[in-house]
Amino acid sequence: VTSGTQAAAPTGLSCWQTTTFNTTTCSWVVSGTQAAAPTGLSCWQTATFNSGSCTWVVTGTQAAQPTLACYQIATFNTTSCAWDVTGTQATNTTTATATVSYTWANNGQTYSSSGTYSGNIVNCVAQVLNLTVYPENYGDTIVFDLNQGVYSSENGINYFTYPLKIKSTYTAINSFDFWFKFNETKLTFVSSNSILIGLDVFSNFNSNNHYLSTTASMPSISNTIPANTNIMELKFIVNGPCPEVNTNDFFNSNSLINGVICNHRFSPGIPRTAVINTTTASACGSYVWNGTTYTASGIYTGTTANCVTQSLNLTITPLQAQPTGLSCWQTASFNEATCSWVITGTQAVQPILACYQTATFNTTSCDWDVTGTQSVNTITQTAMGSYTWSNNGQTYTASGTYTGVVENCIAQVLNLTITPLTATLSLHVFLDGYYVINSNPSSMRPARYNNLVASGSTNTGTSTDVDIITVELRSPSNLDVVAYSVSPILQANGSVQCVFPAAAIGATYYIVVNHRSSLRLWSANPVTMSVSTALNFSNNITNVYTNGSISPMKTLVSGLYASRLGELIEDGYLDGVDYAAFESDVYSSAYGSLYLLDGDLNGDSYVDASDYAVYDFNSQLGSYEQRPY
Repeated sequence: VTSGTQAAAPTGLSCWQTTTFNTTTCSWVVSGTQAAAPTGLSCWQTATFNSGSCTWVVTGTQAAQPTLACYQIATFNTTSCAWDVTGTQATNTTTATATVSYTWANNGQTYSSSGTYSGNIVNCVAQVLNLTVYPENYGDTIVFDLNQGVYSSENGINYFTYPLKIKSTYTAINSFDFWFKFNETKLTFVSSNSILIGLDVFSNFNSNNHYLSTTASMPSISNTIPANTNIMELKFIVNGPCPEVNTNDFFNSNSLINGVICNHRFSPGIPRTAVINTTTASACGSYVWNGTTYTASGIYTGTTANCVTQSLNLTITPLQAQPTGLSCWQTASFNEATCSWVITGTQAVQPILACYQTATFNTTSCDWDVTGTQSVNTITQTAMGSYTWSNNGQTYTASGTYTGVVENCIAQVLNLTITPLTATLSLHVFLDGYYVINSNPSSMRPARYNNLVASGSTNTGTSTDVDIITVELRSPSNLDVVAYSVSPILQANGSVQCVFPAAAIGATYYIVVNHRSSLRLWSANPVTMSVSTALNFSNNITNVYTNGSISPMKTLVSGLYASRLGELIEDGYLDGVDYAAFESDVYSSAYGSLYLLDGDLNGDSYVDASDYAVYDFNSQLGSYEQRPY
């Protein structure tokens, strides 16, 4: 039997350790050594062992170099592990004196008291002003400023003239004695070829002139000298080119001003040097100066005249090539002010399209091409009086073609025929003299047509036209007033269509039929009018009003009745009184060749004995108009 258990491997080992089981000693052996920490680190670096990667990790960053002044140098110190900054700024000290105040050109500042002032650094050199400011007194009343010199040339001799004036801060001096002397040794010229050969002094208060290297005086004056008034002019006579004066302590004088003796301090100003007149210009592509064309930026020197040298400070902006590849709506214009091409123009706005249209931009015409045709749905409709279209809710009362609301991008068109809403009366009536005996179906002679044909008329109407009749609607409440009246043409079959206004619909009327040669016929009862109403006098005698004494209509054949003809004077009676009118028509027909005469009672276009038979029969009956009252 074998028994026993191997010892467990040790735990908690470092990342660099390894365990191996030794069967001789019957135990675990741990081996391995941690890697040595790195050496040669910089002062800002630190080494840390990373047990995860089992390596040393070096961290740390060198401090950034500090921002330096123009005169400083930075060196990294590995001992202190920091930057050492060294260097001392150079200083330029300007010493100046002034009366009342002084404006320093370095910074444009004006100082009114003595002191040491710091200005703007120039080329990394600190600028310091050591200034002495004197209070204002009479000793400063005379100003001699070299900057006020005026150059001139006469007959090959060069001159510089300077004014001496009373300082403007004084209103007036009313007592003035003045002595002066010039020291030639203190007068020098920048140009070695220039030689001082004389000096003229011109007093503005007397005619005495004073010359170089002499002591002269200006006599006392008692008149008041206004402030800022020239008291004399100094005119240097110089031989040589451009005599640029460079002097100091050249002029010494004293004076008795208002009874006070004063020693003068003069303002020599800035030593006069060659004058450069600089023209600053900018141009596009090229610039012409003094006859020369320049195409590049730079400072150019021109001619010198009267000690003034011309200089050009020129900035040239190179010309740009005209842009290409422009859209059809764009235009390139050269802007001389900015020396650049300016592209302007905007593409035309796409037009508002209908639902069936498509817009495509045409680069040739530089415009939008709109294409597409709208589909149309046409609805054909007929109606009586009016029609309300469901498409747009509009009600139409006249025939026509109407456009409605687009549906699903399809135009809707209504082709509408409106039959005016009227009260139509379909009436049947026969006239006894015109009846064609034994006709089947029953008919009448077309009396109107026959008369027009016989007269030679070119407008004869139709061959079924019997005659014009008048059909009236009369209200039961007022029988003597005609509410509506129409005059249609009676047809040979006895039919006639009477169209009354729509206002008659729904109302009740007596219907009255009248012919020019007949007694009036009244309907037996009032008739209520509708859109379509029918009334037949020819086949139903009960439809005709009668008081029962004489039948209002003649029986032509069984079931066919006709109105009696022969009433020619419209007095409501058909009797012997009408004969005179009949006889007159006989004469007009026979000798006057007249047609459509009331006496043509049989419709053959003539008035003769055949018509008399109709008249005679009806007049013998004593017929008259029968009507309600």
